[in-house]
Amino acid sequence: MTFGTPATGGSLYLNTPSLNSSYQSGLGIDGTYGTPSKQSVINIRALGVKSGNGYGSQLAFWTTNGATPPNQQQMTIDMNGNVGIGTTSPSLKLQVVNGAMGAGIVAPIPGTSWSIDLSTGNTQQFACGTAGATVTVSLVTTSFVKGETVTLIFVQNSSTACTLSWPAHIYGQMTTGQVSTLGSVNVQQFVVSNNQTDLYAASAVQSNTGGTP
Repeated sequence: MTFGTPATGGSLYLNTPSLNSSYQSGLGIDGTYGTPSKQSVINIRALGVKSGNGYGSQLAFWTTNGATPPNQQQMTIDMNGNVGIGTTSPSLKLQVVNGAMGAGIVAPIPGTSWSIDLSTGNTQQFACGTAGATVTVSLVTTSFVKGETVTLIFVQNSSTACTLSWPAHIYGQMTTGQVSTLGSVNVQQFVVSNNQTDLYAASAVQSNTGGTP
């Protein structure tokens, strides 16, 4: 443990394992004072290898709950800034994974294709990233559990409305006409059928234009 200088990573620096002795890695804690914000900021830094090719650092948060194994990684911030809760390899800016019914959130992914995969979360958001495009939805039915609920949130493009293309096995889903308002956020709940391959709408589409949910 070192108390010290910016060269060692901050006012407090804890050395951690690295690639080899030529590279320094560790946890640095320092502070800054903002002008004109007049706020003091505590910075927590995961310092890793700066060599490209996938090297970097991440922050992992562990807890003990008395089970086996006694110490488990619960939250991760990876080298790209993705935050995962219940997963050690988040692929989104915020990814919450929990096998319990109704749990889990997947942050919106702007684009022209989107897959409903309940293994990544029961509340899933998708957004139209290309004005006027058709967003094609697909299903990963291997993740479905009978009676499980899922909330789908579609964020419409704000300049030119996008259309939706739904696959088979989804019933009562939001239609293009229902979600055509520019910049709207559209929410609908579904339930997994007894055969674990179908989604049936459990609510009407709720739409607003007040921004992201």
